[in-house]
Amino acid sequence: MKKNSSRIIQVLVILLLLNLAAGGALYFFHSQVLSLEAERADLTDKVAYAQSSADRALAEQNEIKATSADRAELLTYLIGQQKEQVAALLDLIEHKGSEVGVTIQTSSVAESSVAVSAAGGASAPTLAVSFSADGTWSQMITFLEAIKSLPYQYSIGRLSLNGGGVPAQAPVAKGKSKPAPLPQWNVVLNLSIVQDPDSATSTPATSTPAR
Repeated sequence: MKKNSSRIIQVLVILLLLNLAAGGALYFFHSQVLSLEAERADLTDKVAYAQSSADRALAEQNEIKATSADRAELLTYLIGQQKEQVAALLDLIEHKGSEVGVTIQTSSVAESSVAVSAAGGASAPTLAVSFSADGTWSQMITFLEAIKSLPYQYSIGRLSLNGGGVPAQAPVAKGKSKPAPLPQWNVVLNLSIVQDPDSATSTPATSTPAR
């Protein structure tokens, strides 16, 4: 009888130990599964973030390519800081004046210390150009309309219109008639033209002689 009791106790002990071992193994495997799930979720998040970053980078590259022509066109509205480009601007103004019979005199050309907002929102220096024009009223109006079509981004700092008087007539031979001259007007104009900040600086320091 005692032997049977002893065997039963041994079996119960073994079963208890097996049960404890099985519980420990189950806890271990459960913790491993939870760890793997966490790692899988973290890896999924990292993959999703990497994919999102790649998509954004690709979208930015496509945007850069798609707007390259527009950005290049915007730069054409900014005058360069080389002397050659500044001289070309002055020649263009004089050409527009000569086309309508207006006499142009440039009084000063200088880099402005005031930066303005250029195309695209960036800050850029300006080129200050001051000149006067002489001609009839209709010539003045036509010239000012032509100035509006300058191929640059600019603002007008000063515009004054003076005159309206009739210039003195040269003596006319007796018996001959000469049409009365039209009243002459004078316009003084100050332009602030946005410069390309990435171009080399070599403009006149403060002013230029009258042209």
